[in-house]
Amino acid sequence: MIFFGKIWCIVLTICLTSFVLWDEGFADENLVGMSLEELLGTKVSVASVHEESLQKVPAIVSQFSQDQLKKLGIYSVQEALELFTGFLVNRSLNGTRNVEIRGLVDSRNQKILFLLNETPYWLAATGDIPVDDIHIDLVERIEVIRGPGAVLYGTNASAGVIKVVTRNRQDSSLNLVTNQFGSWGVSAVHGAYGDEDDRSWLIHGSIERKDYEELEVRNSLTVDQSSGSFLENLSGTLDDNIERDTVYFNYQSGGLDVQAHWFRSEEHAVTNGTLISPNTFNRYAALLSSQYLWQEGDEQTKVFLDYNLFFSKTEVEDLFLIYGFDEDGSIEFASDGWKNFRIRTGVQDLRQISNEVSVLIGFETELRSTGDYLYRDQSNGAIIDSIGGGISTTPGYDSILLYGEQEAREDSLYLQLDWDMSHDFRTILGARLTKNEFTDAKLTPRLSFVWQLDQKSTLKLLQASGFNSPTFSQNSIIDSNGRARTEKVRAETNQTIDLQYQYQGQAWSLSLNGFYYKIDDVIQRRNGLVSNLDGFERDGLEAELSYRQSDFTFLANTSYLRQGYSVRDNDPAVNFTPRFLANLGGVWQLNSKASLGIRAQYIGPRYNARPYFDIASNLSFGWSEWLSFDVGFKGMMGLERVYPDVVSYRETTIRRIPRLVFLKVSYES
Repeated sequence: MIFFGKIWCIVLTICLTSFVLWDEGFADENLVGMSLEELLGTKVSVASVHEESLQKVPAIVSQFSQDQLKKLGIYSVQEALELFTGFLVNRSLNGTRNVEIRGLVDSRNQKILFLLNETPYWLAATGDIPVDDIHIDLVERIEVIRGPGAVLYGTNASAGVIKVVTRNRQDSSLNLVTNQFGSWGVSAVHGAYGDEDDRSWLIHGSIERKDYEELEVRNSLTVDQSSGSFLENLSGTLDDNIERDTVYFNYQSGGLDVQAHWFRSEEHAVTNGTLISPNTFNRYAALLSSQYLWQEGDEQTKVFLDYNLFFSKTEVEDLFLIYGFDEDGSIEFASDGWKNFRIRTGVQDLRQISNEVSVLIGFETELRSTGDYLYRDQSNGAIIDSIGGGISTTPGYDSILLYGEQEAREDSLYLQLDWDMSHDFRTILGARLTKNEFTDAKLTPRLSFVWQLDQKSTLKLLQASGFNSPTFSQNSIIDSNGRARTEKVRAETNQTIDLQYQYQGQAWSLSLNGFYYKIDDVIQRRNGLVSNLDGFERDGLEAELSYRQSDFTFLANTSYLRQGYSVRDNDPAVNFTPRFLANLGGVWQLNSKASLGIRAQYIGPRYNARPYFDIASNLSFGWSEWLSFDVGFKGMMGLERVYPDVVSYRETTIRRIPRLVFLKVSYES
């Protein structure tokens, strides 16, 4: 069946491609590639306070545009992230998507900073980020930093930074996506821009109902009800259904920029890897941010204020069955989640001291809050204060808590000197001082050297620091006896060194990078408990290659982590990390209306997971100026993809064959 599935996908792709070629002949010879000046002028903003070219930016940065992602048949931010060098997105049984960068991963993504435009977007209680809750049709481009970015961004910018830049266009669009299992999604974007008043606004909304084949769960923990003991090496299935709704609004006028985002999502999961307790994992979030930018002469000042509400609720069947409590229940935040927020404000000033030297100084203060995280009986809505087995009310509270209501303030001051000695050599020296109520003050420095060897070649030597303040869940989590412990977790720090060579020619571009990092006081979850582990070191290599001509674009990237897929006592996560990752992609402009994109992905072996290789294709066809179609095939190799348990590092795995056929219809005006 798998063999015939592969043949069917390939034959259908060829037939559809032949149809569009027959419709309008071969590729238009008048199509031209980007000039060298245009290629060198490709701008990114994730590693600086203003846009810079990829060659000049003082960090290891990559980006993909909406047009590139669309032609390769990428329908979500999660898929887009796996196209970046050294990135991997893991699925966990608890419903989260764990993003891995250079082998660094956390059960709730606390080591990665997620930005919606300029604004951090994450859950204060756990550090979780909206990996797939920004709709792909809203995205103008995605930029990433591989490695720390703590001087500019502070907490969580340790393994890397992900920045989603939203669209800001005059056009409007309506998109419909469906697949062969009955999934469907509707996305609508509408915007306007007026030159006279220098104002623009954009509104976007989406509804998604995803229905896929069941996930197979192997080696999952379950329980023998007669003895109360845990059993292993059992299998089961889990429905792979997801509901997601989003709304986004942006308004700009002069130096004012206001944005708002809201989403809710629901999907099936299991509690603590136990198949006898399937659940529905719900997440809710709202982000409201504003900033104002003054620019006068060589001085630029920005003030900002943002509010982020973000919480989850898990509805569990047969909650605590092991203790004799077989009623349905929920794990949720008190006060309907309203106490789970972050409020951040600050000021940033960039001043040009001379033609060669600029100074950046900034101050931020942030208040983080979480409510009681507790258990509730779904039958009567009552808060659970006892579940038998010797587990009863948490001392000092009238219920059983995973962690109690808390607040924490974090203040930071940062300074950065940018010395462009000549057009050929640039030095950046900076540092950030951070004080969190949970930890001692931490100083995170940055030092960057950028040599412009010639018009096409650049050499970079970069030192950067990362810093993770413990989240509320990490500082206070239920122990093995069901009682809330108060042992404090120390802050995690990351020191990284990168050496990168970049070449950008008329058609070819190449990037070669070697990295080394050392992490101290590693915050790690094992067997449900969080603690600081001894530090460890890792190193590896990365390469990116692209080729462009008038009717064809090719890209390739690969990463090598020397310690990957090995057993190390002080670094349990590395055994769950592949040593090699690779991506290949190509887009053919078949004619003035149609393009064919093909991409391949390789994930090396890791704990309980064999190597994974897959091919996907996408045919885009513009029926008219306002109507277009995309047909995409995924899982064309028919191979099983295995997701090891990077939450608790246990024997649990999720397995699926991601074989899908997608159809997308787009209307633009």
